[in-house]
Amino acid sequence: MISIIRYPDKYYFNRDGRLKYLMHLLISQESCLILARRIDFPYMYIRADQSIVKFWEEEKYLLEVIEEMKKCNPHFVMHQVPGRHHAIGGIWPADKEGTEIEVWRAVGVKNIALARRMATSVEPQTALTNGVPEREVEEFTFNVPWGNVAGKWWGPRNTRPIVCIHGWQDNAGSFDTLIPQLPTEYSYLALDLPGHGYSSRLPHGIFYSWLDISLCLRLLADQEKWDKISLLGHSMSSLIGFSYSSTFPDKVDLMIGIDALKPHVRPAEKYAPMIERGFEAFLKANQQNEEGSEPPSYTYDDILERLHKGTNGSVTKEACPYLLKRAIAKSKDDPEKYFYTRDNRLKGFNFVTLSQEIAIEMTKRIKCPYMFVKCTNSVYYEDKKYVDEIIEVFRENNPNFEYHTIQGKHHAHLNEPHKFTDILTAFIRKHRKP
Repeated sequence: MISIIRYPDKYYFNRDGRLKYLMHLLISQESCLILARRIDFPYMYIRADQSIVKFWEEEKYLLEVIEEMKKCNPHFVMHQVPGRHHAIGGIWPADKEGTEIEVWRAVGVKNIALARRMATSVEPQTALTNGVPEREVEEFTFNVPWGNVAGKWWGPRNTRPIVCIHGWQDNAGSFDTLIPQLPTEYSYLALDLPGHGYSSRLPHGIFYSWLDISLCLRLLADQEKWDKISLLGHSMSSLIGFSYSSTFPDKVDLMIGIDALKPHVRPAEKYAPMIERGFEAFLKANQQNEEGSEPPSYTYDDILERLHKGTNGSVTKEACPYLLKRAIAKSKDDPEKYFYTRDNRLKGFNFVTLSQEIAIEMTKRIKCPYMFVKCTNSVYYEDKKYVDEIIEVFRENNPNFEYHTIQGKHHAHLNEPHKFTDILTAFIRKHRKP
């Protein structure tokens, strides 16, 4: 529902009027019973006792399917709750705790205490006023000298957001599952970094580096007239958040880094070969860009599989669509196939590499509340001793530093966002005003 421009005090429904004529699935009762017999996984049906079944069909048909599922599926559970058709909340009153436990057990949950914490610790994605969600998600862009940087703005536009920046070759979709689990009194802006997602590519012949992203953050803050910026970064962008917080210590009021802490210390003998590989990858991709040739294309299933395997399983198959939405386009040569739209020159990205001595001095400059979250099933991209040393420097110099570990792979924030909810919520609410 949105306000009418001509009559700002009135509203109209913005849903498509054609939905009134939606063709619902109509099949025979015999077909319904056959389908019911095929369901062998845990299945729960919750019925509101004041809902009018006969509005949809005769109740005898519903009861027949219920009996068939009880007979054929040992994991089928049915419960009746008070309320009408849209009864959503309050289905577990205090005196029904035994029923809740019975339901968890019936659907195969063994660790009931953990399941209940997971089910109740996440705040609703939106606050409701008169039934209308206050939090909205909309596309956002801001200008940069080479074009624009795109993103997704979650929540009201009249409050300064926490800026979420993704990892190498990902996009703003990296935060699609995490942001809805974070406090709703804040806004969040998930960016597509240059050359990623819907953002403009750099001009031909220009290397991508951590400085481009730092420049984007500064330009964003300047254009929006923010005195300070709040950052949440994953992987590559966690390193950039570290560097930006140190370079501009008075312009950052909060930083959260996921699964990467600081610019890496590279073994001396590997540094030059790394630069050489990146240089060659850049030149090849830059030539392809200048020629305007289309990258290799794949079916959707194939490209999803390639993303999953390309991250060594770090992005689950279920989570891949969140990234693919802003990462692929249909092939002009074969409309049944898709190709990656991100700039292939990113394969030659110039990652920041510093000595440990410089990293230590940079750490001492960081004034803002700072959280580092390490995923336990993810590798360290440098010798672990360097990370441990920086953690100790943080603890000695920053009273608002926090270090946490989360069980999961490198993209755990995307695959299992509920694991981050409690620690991020507490940290944000402690150090950032809405």
